[in-house]
Amino acid sequence: MNESSSQNLHVGFLKSLGHETRTLLNGITGPVQIIRSLSDDSRLIEPLRILELSVSRIDKFSFRSLLLVELIMGKKLAAPKRFDFIDVFRYISLDLNDLNDFYNVKFNITNDKTPISVECDYELLYQSLLVLLERVTMLSNEGSIINVDFAKPSIPECTIASNDNGLINRVLHNTLIAKEYPSDVDLYLFKISIEMLKIEINLSVLDNKSVTTIKLPSN
Repeated sequence: MNESSSQNLHVGFLKSLGHETRTLLNGITGPVQIIRSLSDDSRLIEPLRILELSVSRIDKFSFRSLLLVELIMGKKLAAPKRFDFIDVFRYISLDLNDLNDFYNVKFNITNDKTPISVECDYELLYQSLLVLLERVTMLSNEGSIINVDFAKPSIPECTIASNDNGLINRVLHNTLIAKEYPSDVDLYLFKISIEMLKIEINLSVLDNKSVTTIKLPSN
């Protein structure tokens, strides 16, 4: 078997493994939802919420692992399409609802009335920004607000400010300057995606808040 055939076999196996993982997760999610709908025991609310969040994180891990393998092996190539940059964050805010509730963190988007048209691979952009905002959520102080601001109309740029004593920027700084890719699947996907998309990231700390500026190439 030549190298190309071997790689195809590995990718095919990992895809099958990912699909099987999702099937098994569905077998857990269904009963959990049934228990939630049938039970009025307040003692079950928190354990069920933790279980649902864990299932969601395993599902994302499975999907991102497969995507990462395809990127590394050159099976996944950037597929640019045009869309509204701000809409990406609107959808991410919905995706983050359970995580934000769990960590008692709010998500706020400002200066979002004027659409910002960008052209790049939507899936890579979405996943990289979702990874970033998941980390921001988990590292932010309880009760804080993550603010995403689009202060420059029609320019593919935004700032993310989080009350975390600069923690997220230290994580991002270490990830971005490292020559090697992280062993963490999420951060590996984040790093390789922003490199492929040529996204510029600037980091600063103001009043104990991490301020992350994200700028996409103009097109």
